[in-house]
Amino acid sequence: MEIIILLLIFILGFCCEFIDSSLGMGYGTLMSPILLILGFDIFLVVPSILFSEMLTGFSASLFHHKFKNFDLVKEEKNRKMVLVLSILGVLATILSVFIAVQLPKEFIKLYIGILVIIVGFILLHRKKFKFSWKKMGIIGVLSAFNKSISGGGFGPVVTAGQLVSGRDTKESIGTTTASEFIISVAGFLMYFLLNGLIDFTLAIILAIAGLIATPFGAWGTKKIKNEDVARRLIGIISISLGTFTLIRVFS
Repeated sequence: MEIIILLLIFILGFCCEFIDSSLGMGYGTLMSPILLILGFDIFLVVPSILFSEMLTGFSASLFHHKFKNFDLVKEEKNRKMVLVLSILGVLATILSVFIAVQLPKEFIKLYIGILVIIVGFILLHRKKFKFSWKKMGIIGVLSAFNKSISGGGFGPVVTAGQLVSGRDTKESIGTTTASEFIISVAGFLMYFLLNGLIDFTLAIILAIAGLIATPFGAWGTKKIKNEDVARRLIGIISISLGTFTLIRVFS
């Protein structure tokens, strides 16, 4: 890869992870279509994103705990949320990777484009619903399934799902980040078992950029006052990237 492209990916990786660590959403949703637009192969993009989020998810979870954004030790509801999302998410991940490696690449790109647009509209939608563990479980399964096929779509749906059900903003972000780490581990291992090793150049650049960004992102969560404007911005960007991805597929 050319130096300019590597530098661009590093900057984008840092920015997207800062957004993700701050708001619990945006990394895979934004990076996946961006990397596809830059011409990277889908079966390099998704495992690379999952690999980087294995490391950044763990790091961000530690910093969220350090900055007291959420607590897994004292708060039973947070532990239960991570457990529900992770267990159901891992099962969905195993199934989705089996499906993904058998699908045509153009179909997956089409799926990503449509998914990112849908996620964008979800973020722009502000309807509230009553919290229930059943709803959280369904959201976790669908989000993990999408993430392992496309590399994105987990954080926006799970974080937004918790927020619109009345959960605290900072706790929603922290629990989403912690469960996404576990799901990313499962997803990357499944791709490794089914498709073998990837070229780690892209994955390492994304991981380094993301690890540098995580403490700043977790600190940003601590200082957050109103996440509504940022959610809307990510929603608009997601719709734009998804639309451009579909244009690339059909052209």
